[in-house]
Amino acid sequence: IVAVLLSKIIPAKIKSNIFKVRPSIWVEYSPVDNFFDCTFWKQYVNTHNFDMVHYIDRNDTPIRNVPVKEIEKSGLRWIDAHSFSLIQMSKISLLTVMKYIYEIFNKSSSLPLWFKVFKFYYNFWLCTYTSIFKYYKVKVLIQHQDHFWRQEVQKKAIESSGGIIIGFQWSNYLTSYEPVIFFPYHVYFLWGKTIYDFVRKKDNTCKYIIPSGLWITNDKKEELNNISYNSNFIISIFDSSVAYYLHQTPDTLSQFYLKILQIIEDNTSWGAIVKSKNWTLDGLRSLPQGDTIVKRFKFLMG
Repeated sequence: IVAVLLSKIIPAKIKSNIFKVRPSIWVEYSPVDNFFDCTFWKQYVNTHNFDMVHYIDRNDTPIRNVPVKEIEKSGLRWIDAHSFSLIQMSKISLLTVMKYIYEIFNKSSSLPLWFKVFKFYYNFWLCTYTSIFKYYKVKVLIQHQDHFWRQEVQKKAIESSGGIIIGFQWSNYLTSYEPVIFFPYHVYFLWGKTIYDFVRKKDNTCKYIIPSGLWITNDKKEELNNISYNSNFIISIFDSSVAYYLHQTPDTLSQFYLKILQIIEDNTSWGAIVKSKNWTLDGLRSLPQGDTIVKRFKFLMG
């Protein structure tokens, strides 16, 4: 209520470089240095009829830290889509909010209070996103935050504006995932059959799940050319990581790297492509026996 009231009393200009509303593709912005760039396919977009827009809504990307000039140089639009900005953009009325609040305290409903509160948030954000997607003519939404219940709301909202939501695969899906990950995409691109079978077994609301292969951008292709042509067998180790929802600890990850290193050292005609998820090579020093791991990697690279 406070946020909606403030948006009425103190109307603020929306931070964006969208000066003329056209049909658009909205892509969630994430820091390119740390995350996968979801606009790697932008050269295939029909920019005569569609705008490609970075919507900036992540908690780790406050608008003040986003290099908007770099976004503009790449020919993309951008818009501040953090929560308060969304409320301002949607122009949701106080009357609508009060109606949703009334449902919380409506004694004729037998639903538990926690469910009524959650329903309030659901309806509030559904109304907000629907208004925004319709106004900005959003036809495709690329969303990459898997751990967020509001994804399902975004899916319902963009359906109302005649659009779809698309998702790309994260790397660490072969694990037991907590139920907050819905996979609520109209189209969901996965790397291959193994992940495809895994996601199909889990509850999801996808319309199409499409194995598409692993996309590698041009700069990575050049790095792969450096591998020795004397190698007659290549092991690929992608996105090994430690996180609270993975069955992995720093110690088990260290043991994994040490065993891989031993295999490569014992088989001199073998090679390896290693892309850790959250570390540079020297960053692996933070793991148990990290100094040893880095030293042996550098020896093999030499």
